[in-house]
Order: sequence, then structure tokens, then C-alpha cells
Amino acid sequence: MFSWCIVILLCAVNAVFSSLQSEMSSESISFKFYNLEKNEWTEDHAAKFRDILATESNTYCFVKRSDCGLTYWNQSYIFNQANIVVVNGYPKTDGSDLEIQFYILLPSNANISSSSSTSHVLNKMAATSILTTSKAKLESAIGEPITYIGEEFYGIPIDHATNNIMIPLAFIILFIVAVVAIGLTVWSTRKEKQRRKSEIKKKHVSTKIAPTQPKSQQSNGHQPNKKEVSNHNQETENNLMNTGNHEEKRMEQKNMSPMTRQSLNEFTDEAHIINEIQHKHNELPPLDTATDGQDQDKKKEKHRKKKKTKRKHRRERDGYDNSGLDESEVENQIPSHKIMTVQSDNIITEETSM
Repeated sequence: MFSWCIVILLCAVNAVFSSLQSEMSSESISFKFYNLEKNEWTEDHAAKFRDILATESNTYCFVKRSDCGLTYWNQSYIFNQANIVVVNGYPKTDGSDLEIQFYILLPSNANISSSSSTSHVLNKMAATSILTTSKAKLESAIGEPITYIGEEFYGIPIDHATNNIMIPLAFIILFIVAVVAIGLTVWSTRKEKQRRKSEIKKKHVSTKIAPTQPKSQQSNGHQPNKKEVSNHNQETENNLMNTGNHEEKRMEQKNMSPMTRQSLNEFTDEAHIINEIQHKHNELPPLDTATDGQDQDKKKEKHRKKKKTKRKHRRERDGYDNSGLDESEVENQIPSHKIMTVQSDNIITEETSM
């Protein structure tokens, strides 16, 4: 009989042990500390870890008894550090992280509900909720962030110490770049202004020194020598003198008698026309020297014929009978005036007695 009792007791212990092993394997949960080595995990860290989880388990199961598989909460039977068990082989290094796997034993003599899925170990869902709630406290106590709870990734937090260095450094670099950019812009603007001033100054000096060339010489690429420059300047002086003479003639006409003024009006008109021709000839290129003499003779002959015609009309208008006079005598009746003729090279003023 006694032997049968021993056998039954052994079977019961074996069943309990098998159930405990099964629950420890199925209800355990893992999490990872970021950038923490195994040799840095000390007994002090382990004690803080157990104490935080035990305290949070009591708070959680007191509020949510059914989630923990308890009928009611008894203050005499609470979780303590001994109920927080780390699985054999943990913690271990996983890359740059430290992985810890654990489970939470239910207090002895706890009022376990008949509907509870476990008899010895707190179910995994309740343990995960307790660990998630304790995450911030564990990170503060250990000094490293938790990146994984089970399969859920919580990310890598920002390194505030690095930010405190990098943010001011970035602002300093940005300020230096802005100063360099502004300096280069100002320097480029000044260089551009200096270049423009230099070009304007060069154009002004070249215009002041170099005389204006005739168009024919400019088109042929002819470079004027000193003699040509002197001739061109002489032409300009002659034009100014002719203009002054023209003004003097107008003043003389005001002081003349009406008869003389009437006789001179036509010659004044001729002088005005010739003066316009002179200005036009100043812009025209010089003619060839071979045809210069011929053109001058033709112009003189044409001018003589024009004068004869005008004299004839004037005599008829004034009622003079000049039939008995020869050409030389008729010419003596007309006062002498200055007649300006145009040559291709220079403008010459001639005095002709008429």
C-alpha cells in the first residue's frame, strides 16, 4: 500500500514537472537592449530588471486579475524577484544587441482560475503587456534603449548627445557658406563694374585721339597717316570758316539798300544751296584724283550757264535794255559776290568779280 502511494506521488510530481517545463518554454518572452555587450550586464542590472518587472506584475494583476488567470487578488500572495526567471543561456549577444529571455512564475498558493490557460507560469500575453508597460523604466535603469519586444521593433532612439554637437556645427557651416557666397557675389559685381568702366574709358580715349575716317577708308580697312589726319582737320576748319562767312553775309544784307538786297537774294540762295552741298560732301568719300579736274570744270560751266540765265531774267524784270551791251559790260553792272565752289577733296572759297 505504501509503495502504491509512492508511485502515485512520483507520477504527480512528474506530471507537475512536465507541465512546468512545457509552460516555461511556451510562455517565455524575449527582448533586446540596443548596443549593449554581454560583459556589461552585471548583477546590479539583473536585480534592477527583476525588481521592476515584479512591481509592475503586481500592479497589472491587481487591476486585471482575469488577464493574469486569477480568481481574485490576495495581498498575501504577490510577485517578487524570485518569480522573475531568466531562461538558461541568456542573456546572450545578438549582433550589437543584448537579448534576454524570461518568464514569470505565478505566486505559490495563488487563486488560479479554472479558466486559466496556465497553472504555474503567467501567460505570455500578460507578460508581454507587463514588459511593454515597464519599457521606459527598464531603459532608464539600464541606460540603453529596448529595440525589440518579441518580434515587434520599436526603433532606435535619437542620440541627443550627437544632436547637441551636430546641430550647432551645421549652423556654423551654413553661416560660413552664406558669407562666402555673399563675398563672391560682391566681388563679382565689383569686377563687372570695373570692367565696364575700363571699356568706357578706352572708348572715350580712342574717340578723343583717333580722328573720324572717311567711309571709303573705313570700309577698305585703310589706316590714316598723319597727312590724311591733317587734311581732314583742315576740312573741318574750312567748314567752320564757311559757316561764319555765311553769317557775315546775312548781316551785310540787312544793311544794304532794297534794290541791292533784291539783286543779292538769288545769290544768297545759291550760296545756301552750295553750303548744303558742302555739308553733304563732307560725308561723302573723296573722289579719284584722275576725275577731279573734269568734275570741277563741268560744275563751273554749269554754274556759269545758270548765272547767265538768272541775269537775263533779272534784266527783263528790272526793265533794263541791255541789247547793246556785250557780256563783259553786263557783268560790270552786277556787284561782285563770293561764290563758293565744291571740290571733291577740299572746300575752297573763291572771289569772282562779276
